[in-house]
Amino acid sequence: MAGHSPKARDVMSSDWQRGGFEPSGGRFASSGRPQPMFDMSLRDGDVVEARVLAETPLGYALEVNGRYEGLVYHSDVFSDPPDIGWQGKAWVSKVRRDGKLDVTLRPPGAHRKIAHGKDRILFALQKEGGRLDVGDKSDPDDVYAAVGLSKKAFKDAVGFMYRRKMLEVSDNEIVQTPEDQWVEIEDFGGDSPR
Repeated sequence: MAGHSPKARDVMSSDWQRGGFEPSGGRFASSGRPQPMFDMSLRDGDVVEARVLAETPLGYALEVNGRYEGLVYHSDVFSDPPDIGWQGKAWVSKVRRDGKLDVTLRPPGAHRKIAHGKDRILFALQKEGGRLDVGDKSDPDDVYAAVGLSKKAFKDAVGFMYRRKMLEVSDNEIVQTPEDQWVEIEDFGGDSPR
C-alpha cells in the first residue's frame, strides 16, 4: 500500500467520502455530490462485472458494471491483491445510501468460511502446542489431516491470520505467535471473520 499515486490518494480522500469520482473517465465530477440512487438496480449479493481503477488508502476503487462506483476494502482482500486494470466477477456486499457500492471479490459467505478456517487452525495449534507441520507447500492431504480443511480454505485462513500477525508461516510449518502481538485490522466493509 506504500507509495500510492497522487491520483489514487485523491480518488479516496476527496472522492469516496464526498462522491465525485467518475469511474468511466477517472475524473472528478464537477458537483462533488453523491449521485442519487433512483436508478440503482443493484442489490446486496448481486454478481457484477468490476474493473479496478486505483489503489486507495481504504482499498481498491472500482468501476462496477461500467457505470457505478465501488470499493473493495483492503481488509476484504484475502489473497493476492488485484492489479490496477484487473477486470472480472465481483459481488455487491452493500449498496450505500450515497449510491456507491461496497464490493467483494469473494462469493458471499467467504467471511464465514475464513472465520471457520481460522477457528479450526487455532484449535489445532492449541492442541499441538502452538506449532503445526503444515504450511504453504504442504500436500493437500496433509493439510486436511492436520486441520480438516481443504488446501484452499487453509491458505485463505492462514493468509488472513498472517496479515494479523497471528502466525509465522513457512513452506511446511505454521507457528502461532503470542496473542499480545496480534494486530486487529479494522474491517470497513462489513462483517469481519475475527
